[in-house]
Amino acid sequence: MKRFLLALFFLPAFSPLEAQEYSFIPYNVEDGLAQTQIFSICQDDDGYIWFATAGGASRFDGKTFKNYSKNDGLIDNQILSIQKDSTGQIWMASIYGLNSVRKNKIKSYPLPEVSKADQITDFVIIGANNFYVAIRNRGLFELTIEENRTHLRQIDTRDLSTNIRSIFLDREKRLWIGTTYELAYLKDGILTKMKIPESQSLNVSKIIQDKQGNIWISSFDEGVYKYDGKKFHQYTPENGLIASSIRDIHEDHYGSIWFSSKTGLGKLGKKGFQEFTPKNGLEFNNINVVTEDAEGNIWLGTDGSGVLKFTGDAFVNFTTRQGLSSNYIMSIVQDKEANYWLSTYGSGICRYDGKSMTNFDHFNSPLANNTVWSSCCDRDGNLWFGTSGGVTTYNGTSFKTYTRADGLLSNKVTAVFEDKNGNFWFGTPVGISVFTSKKRFTNYSEEDGFEGLHIRTFCQDLEGLIWMGASNGLYFYDGMEFSKVWDTLLAENTIYSIELDHKNNLWLGTSNGVIFYDKLSFKKIPTLEAFSANYINFLKFENDHTLWVGSNYGIFELMLSNFYSNGKTDLIHYTRSNGMPSLETNLNAVYKDKRGDMWFGTGGGLTRFSRSQLEEEDSRNFLPFLSLNDVKLFLETTDWEKKGKGVNPYTGIPENLTLRYNQNHLSFVYTGISHSNPSKVRFRYKLVGLDEDWSPVLYSSIATYSNLPHGKFTFMVQSSIDGESWTHPTTFSFVIFPPFWLTWWFYSLVALLGGSVIYFYIGRVKKSEQQKRENELIKLQSKLLELEQLSLNASMNRHFIFNSLNSIQYYINTQDKIAANKYLTNFAKLIRKNLDSSSSGQSLVSLVEELERLELYLSLENMRFQNKFTYEIKVAENIDAESLKVPSMFLQPYVENSIWHGILPMEKEGHIRLKVFKTENESVKFIIEDNGIGIQTSMDRKQTGQKHQSKGMEINRSRIALLQKITFRNITLKGPYQFYNEKNEPAGTRVEIEISLQQNVKND
Repeated sequence: MKRFLLALFFLPAFSPLEAQEYSFIPYNVEDGLAQTQIFSICQDDDGYIWFATAGGASRFDGKTFKNYSKNDGLIDNQILSIQKDSTGQIWMASIYGLNSVRKNKIKSYPLPEVSKADQITDFVIIGANNFYVAIRNRGLFELTIEENRTHLRQIDTRDLSTNIRSIFLDREKRLWIGTTYELAYLKDGILTKMKIPESQSLNVSKIIQDKQGNIWISSFDEGVYKYDGKKFHQYTPENGLIASSIRDIHEDHYGSIWFSSKTGLGKLGKKGFQEFTPKNGLEFNNINVVTEDAEGNIWLGTDGSGVLKFTGDAFVNFTTRQGLSSNYIMSIVQDKEANYWLSTYGSGICRYDGKSMTNFDHFNSPLANNTVWSSCCDRDGNLWFGTSGGVTTYNGTSFKTYTRADGLLSNKVTAVFEDKNGNFWFGTPVGISVFTSKKRFTNYSEEDGFEGLHIRTFCQDLEGLIWMGASNGLYFYDGMEFSKVWDTLLAENTIYSIELDHKNNLWLGTSNGVIFYDKLSFKKIPTLEAFSANYINFLKFENDHTLWVGSNYGIFELMLSNFYSNGKTDLIHYTRSNGMPSLETNLNAVYKDKRGDMWFGTGGGLTRFSRSQLEEEDSRNFLPFLSLNDVKLFLETTDWEKKGKGVNPYTGIPENLTLRYNQNHLSFVYTGISHSNPSKVRFRYKLVGLDEDWSPVLYSSIATYSNLPHGKFTFMVQSSIDGESWTHPTTFSFVIFPPFWLTWWFYSLVALLGGSVIYFYIGRVKKSEQQKRENELIKLQSKLLELEQLSLNASMNRHFIFNSLNSIQYYINTQDKIAANKYLTNFAKLIRKNLDSSSSGQSLVSLVEELERLELYLSLENMRFQNKFTYEIKVAENIDAESLKVPSMFLQPYVENSIWHGILPMEKEGHIRLKVFKTENESVKFIIEDNGIGIQTSMDRKQTGQKHQSKGMEINRSRIALLQKITFRNITLKGPYQFYNEKNEPAGTRVEIEISLQQNVKND
C-alpha cells in the first residue's frame, strides 16, 4: 500500500509544454472603450494611444478613454485605420473618407464620387495633406486635400485586382500593393508584380518593412513571407508560426516580429517562435492587430473583446491552468535537484521541475495535512513542511511526520527554520518547538516562560541570536533565555516576517508597515499611505541593496542603495499593470531561487520575477510623455481665438499671451502619460517670476494661480515616475500688464509733479531753517561775547589789578627800579592783549597769542609771589602755533586756580606745567598740572575759612559749550582732578582740554 501511495505521489498531473502564464491587461467598454472590435492602433506624439473601432475612435492616456464619433464630426463611426503624419497630426480612415484630429477638433474629408459599396481598405501618408488610398472595388488612388476639399487621382494598376487589402511605402519609396490574389510594388510609375513560387494565389493581409530592410507579407491561409530582396522565405505553422492565417504583423524595438491571428498571438525572436494563447494567459485569442508603443508595451486589438496590453516577460504566473492544485501558494522551496516545492492552502503540495507539475496531498501521499504553511530545505537536502497536522519531512525516498504525540507543541506549524547548529525551530499558535540533533523536542510556551503567540517567522543573526516574530511582538533567544523587545513602533503590531541584512540589521514586516531595527532603535520605512500597502506579508533580500516587500496592495521593490548613508529609500510598486495576478500576497510566500529569480505567492497564483528580463525591458528608462493641454482663465475653458489671441493650431494653446492686470487668475492643465506605469505619474511645477522653488510632488494634473501680480512669467511643469528622474520642463510664457497707475509713464508724471512739490517745499524748509540757524547763531555769538566779557572781567578782576598795582608800588618804594619796570611792562602788555582780544570780536585767537598772554600772567604772578612757584610751557614740534586757533583766555582760569588753590597754600615751592601736543585722532590736547596740595585738601581748607572763589572755570565751561555749537568742533574738558604719586599720595591737580582739528558735519 505504501509503494502505491508513493507511485501516486510521483505521477505527473499536468505536463504542459511551457508551464507558465503571461499577463495581459484587458480594456473593454466598461473601462470606457468606444467599441470592442479593434481594427488599428496608433500612438501620437503626446503619448496618447488611439484605437480604431467599429463604433468610433478612442483615445487612451493610460487611465481614461476619450471617444469620438459622428457627433464629434467623424464621417462614419466605423474607423478602419489610424496613422500619424510627420507633424504629429492624427489621420483616421472611415469607410467613406479621411478624418483629421487636431486639439480635439475633427475635420472630415469625404471622398468624392464614392458609392456605399466602395470603402477605404487602407491608406498611406506620403506628404502634407497627400495620401495613397486603396478603395475596394475601385483600385488605388492619390488623394490630395486643398482648402478643405478632396481631389482623387486614380493610379493605373489595371494588371492588379481592384480589391486591394494593404498598401505600404518602404524606405526605397516603393509602394507595395497586396490584393486578394497577388503582391506587387509601384515605383516611378512602373508596376512590378512579385512572383512567389510557393504561392498559387496570395491573399495579402498586411505588409511591413523591418529594420534590416526585409519586406514581411502576411496572408490568409499561406502564413507569412519574408522578402530579403532576392527571394521569399515562408513561415507556416509547420515551422512554428501561430497560424496559417495572419491578420497583422509588427516589429518591436528588439527586432522581434509579432503576428496576430484568430487563434492567438505569435512572436518570432532570437529564441525562435513563441505563442500566446489561452493556455498561457491570453484570455481572448481572436486578435486583429498588434503594435508597440514608445515604452515597449505590446498592444493587441481583438475582434470583439476590446484591447489587451501585454505586461512583458519579467513577471510570469503559474495557476491551476498550468497544473497547480491551488492558486493559494503559501511557501516555496527548492530541493537539491533544483525542483520547486510549492505549498498550498488546502490542496497539498506541487512539485515543479521546470516543465511539468506533480501534485500530491494528504490522500495520495504521507503528507500530514493538505494545508501547508511553511517549508525549508535543510543542509542535508531534506525537505521540511509545516502543516495543520504536524511536521512532515522528506529525505528523497521516505516520509516521516511528527505530531503532538511525538512531542510537538501543536499540530499547526506556521514556521519552519533550521539554525546554524542544525536544530529545527517550529512556530505554532501557542509557542515554539525546537527539534534537536538528538531527535527530541524541546517546547517553549507561556508555561515555560515564553509569552510569544502565533509564531510566523524565524531569523538568526550573525551573533547567533535567534529572532522570532509573533502576533504579540518581537522576541529573541540568546541560548539561555527568551527576551522581548519593546518599542512604540511595535506596540500592538504583529511581526509576520524578519529579514537580516548584510550589516546584521533586522528588517521587520509587520501589520503596520516595514520597520528597520539596528539593535539600537527602530525606524519605520514608508511605502504607500494606503492601509493595505502597510500590511506586510513577507520580506526577502534579492541582494544587499534590494529588499522585496509583499503587501495586501501589491509588491514593492525597496531599493536601499542610499539608505545606509542618508536613510533614503527608493520604491517601485508592482501591481496588475506589471503582470501581478493579484494585489494580495500570502504570508511569507517568497523565495529566491538558485538562478536569482524571485518567486511570490499571491491570492491569484504563483508569480516568478526575472531580473534579467526586467533589465532588458527597462534598459531605455522611459519618462512620461508630458504635454500642456489647456490654459484656463478664472477656472473656465477659454476660447483664446475669440479673445483675439494667437493660438497654436496643433495644441490650441495661446502663443505670446498678454493679459490685462485684472486677468490674473490662471489654471494650467497638463497630462503626463506612461502606459507602463500609469498610476505612478507625478508632477511638480513652478511659476518663474513668482515661485523660487518647485512645488511639492503631486499627482494632480492642474495648477492654479490666483491674484497674480503684473510682470513676465513662465509656467514650468515636469513629470516623473519615480520622483528622481524628471522630464525636460514643458513651459508656457505670458505677460500680465500692470494697471495704468503702475506704468512707467504714470510713475514719471507723478514723480515730476511730486518732485516739483518737494523741490519747492524743501526750498522753503531750507530757507526757514537757514533763517532759524542764522538767528540762533546770532544769539549764540551774543552769548559768547557776553561770556568772553565775563572771562575778561574774570581775568582782569579788581583783586588782580589791585594786587598788581600794589606790587608795582612795592618795587617803587623799595627803590627796585628794574623789578618795578619789568612788572609794569608785563602788566601793561597783559592788559593790552586782553583788551585787544575782547575788542576784536573774534572768539578764537592763535595759539601763539594765547600762550604769550598766559606767560605774561604767570610772570606777573611769579614776581608778585616772589618766586613762590616755577612754571614751564612745552609745545610739541608738530604743533603749528601760528595757524592753530584756540578760544581766547581759556587757559588762564585753570592756571590761576592752580596758583591760588594748589600752590600758595603750600610751604614749599610749587611748579606749574603746560603741555600742548597732537593726539592720534587729529586733536590738540592741553594738559595743565601743578604739584600743589590737591583738590581734597583745598576743599577742606575752604571749609575752615579760606574765601577765594574763581568763576573763570565755570565761565570757560559755558564758553566751550557755545564754541562747539558755533565752530562745529568737539571740545572736551576733563578736570580739574587730583592725581597721585607712586605711593598713592596726592601729587597735585590736573586739567585736560582737547580740541578737535576737524569740524563735525553740520546736521540740518
